[in-house]
Amino acid sequence: MMDIEFTVECGRFFILQCRAGKRTGEAAIKIARDVVAEGLRTEPEALLLIEPRHVDQLLHPRFDANSPYDVAEDVVASGLPASPGAAVGAIVFSAATAKVFRLQKQPCVLLRTETSAEDVGGMHAAEGILTSRGGMTSHAAVVARGWGKPCIVGCDALRVDDSARACTFVHPRTGDTIATFREGDVVSLNGTTGEVIKRAVPLVEPAPPLDEDGDLATVLRWVDAYRELDVRANADDADDARRAFRAGAAGVGLARTEHMFFGSKERVDTVRRLVLADDDKTRAAALQALLPLQRADFAGLFRAAGSRPVCVRLLDPPLHEFLPKPGEFESTPPFDAEKFGAATAELTALTGQTEARVLERTRALRETNPLLGLRGCRVGITSPEITKMQARAIFEASIEVTREAKSSASLPQASAPLPNVQIMIPLVGCASEFTHQRDAILETAREVRRERDGDELAPFEIGVMIEVPRAALLGTELVDAGAAFFSFGTNDLTQMTFGYSRDDVATFLPEYLRLGILQDDPFATIDVRGVGALVERCVSDARDAARARKASLKISVCGEHGGDPRSITFFHDLASRGAKIDHVSCSPFRVVVARVAAAQAACREMTETTTDGDEKNKK
Repeated sequence: MMDIEFTVECGRFFILQCRAGKRTGEAAIKIARDVVAEGLRTEPEALLLIEPRHVDQLLHPRFDANSPYDVAEDVVASGLPASPGAAVGAIVFSAATAKVFRLQKQPCVLLRTETSAEDVGGMHAAEGILTSRGGMTSHAAVVARGWGKPCIVGCDALRVDDSARACTFVHPRTGDTIATFREGDVVSLNGTTGEVIKRAVPLVEPAPPLDEDGDLATVLRWVDAYRELDVRANADDADDARRAFRAGAAGVGLARTEHMFFGSKERVDTVRRLVLADDDKTRAAALQALLPLQRADFAGLFRAAGSRPVCVRLLDPPLHEFLPKPGEFESTPPFDAEKFGAATAELTALTGQTEARVLERTRALRETNPLLGLRGCRVGITSPEITKMQARAIFEASIEVTREAKSSASLPQASAPLPNVQIMIPLVGCASEFTHQRDAILETAREVRRERDGDELAPFEIGVMIEVPRAALLGTELVDAGAAFFSFGTNDLTQMTFGYSRDDVATFLPEYLRLGILQDDPFATIDVRGVGALVERCVSDARDAARARKASLKISVCGEHGGDPRSITFFHDLASRGAKIDHVSCSPFRVVVARVAAAQAACREMTETTTDGDEKNKK
């Protein structure tokens, strides 16, 4: 569609200028449906008229185009647009305050220097999230995208003063103050552009887009007819999974077990007792307390999924992430005495240890570079009882849901939807790490079978999350070791390939983009020449190794790139080069966009093939 300016003088028609016409997401989807109905375009051609942002507009709140804000006058700062949509609310500076505002039905936006697992409750209560630190795969970004909440990260201009309950936005170069806000002041966040607006901007809520007779539903039927990549969702609980399935996800491609631990204070406290345990008896008691909680989590996921696949990733983050923030344990000035006292008192009461012992244990868990430290499979190898507890919870949940399905009066046993379980071992760098954890899982499966004689254990697969470059280079060794599937965690793979901390990248990435050193944020769109090359080599070699062993191997992508349209095009195109990806997995709120992008990649390839054939015929 073109926007054309013209004039007619003395009976002659003059075109003054033309440019691509702007249209809303709703209009773009309707145009695509109408041009097919009128015979002007084929379905593949019509799909290529739609832009991913058009679909996003239909799925998230947005600012009212009839009441726009002035960028020069109203925008006080900008950061990385980590999660699309628009949010308006009163500023709050803590998770606790955000939850209070939610109870009072007062919209709020949460401002933090950075977020951690402890902020999850407040993040859920807030309409939007703004942090001064972090990149596109930081904690705030990943959690916000999973919930479909607008989020801006890496806003260097933001200075948060928690004690004064105030914040200041400063000029990034001069340091001059641009604006100051106090708790309760209202701001707006544009998660699509990364702009922070100093006033309330009218919102337009998304219309229900997936009704069977609507324009989007029609277009999505075309999408599913043409796409070759399956799309699954990153879902951490049953509600996430159901939301994803309503959006068309084919399964759960990533269930992050660590996110399940923050559902309540009881869970957090139990994990903290495990982390701080200094003897086997205390550790065993904490694991025993966690087992029924995890079992219930997995059973909920399996029930929601039915026979759809559910890929459960074992514990991934460093254990210290489950404790209060490190700054609250600094016992030498400068430190916040009030926070220090509260944190130590809480943990001494929880564990029964002395204050000195609590401080000793928490300091022992600190790491200089936690993302490269004791996390992922390394936790399971050094503490195999954690892996066994999680595996037992998965298997017992599987038995429970299988029994329910088979006893259902509405279904014959042969057609009962049984759990389809995949267990993923994270941060594997060598085959021996995989086999160590695989053996612990299989040993647990045998124990559960013996204990539950007569109960059927649903079939399961064990695979690896490819996040370490060494694993990508030596993928054939993992195939030979018996990995049933690979799932590329492209967030960590990008971090380790570039040597960029994904939590600190915002300190220099905007300048890199401005200077043209990088063309794209590599945490948002796959770095084709570097990270992409690693993925392609690994997939190609692993496919060859699997064929040689006559083994089945499923390969997927579960990093944030799994929801990025340009990255999805790259993953689709790998198939033509012998490196086929079976599916991508993304947050529930990106599933529809991912489905559209996968179909567009297939349609683009189809169109190019047809064009090439026509050219050859002409010659």
